[in-house]
Amino acid sequence: MVDSTNLIPINNMNNRLLNFDCTLDTNNSLYVKNCNGLTIIINNKINKITIEKSNSISLVINKLVAGLEITHSNNIIISMLDMIPSIDLFKSRVFLDGSIEMYGDVYIISDKSWLYNISDTIKE
Repeated sequence: MVDSTNLIPINNMNNRLLNFDCTLDTNNSLYVKNCNGLTIIINNKINKITIEKSNSISLVINKLVAGLEITHSNNIIISMLDMIPSIDLFKSRVFLDGSIEMYGDVYIISDKSWLYNISDTIKE
């Protein structure tokens, strides 16, 4: 369980860019709930990201995130430049941006969810 002092809630926010440049560290976790149209950029190593009951979220992960949990959410796009050890999905629609090889070592648990790959290159 995450200590509530290290949990950063993002609630009921719409159509925003949230660039966490140097404001987070490995003790922090993000909890995104009831949001729509967000772009979240993670540039530092953090503990965990939870997305719940949200739509049209673009998540750009430039540094290690220990875990990602997505529940009851739709149209979540994940762009991963660094590793995510695990992704837990429940009743969600998620798109992985980039080649499928990038996600080869990611442990994905999916229950009643849709998971799609969006290739960043078109091969002829």
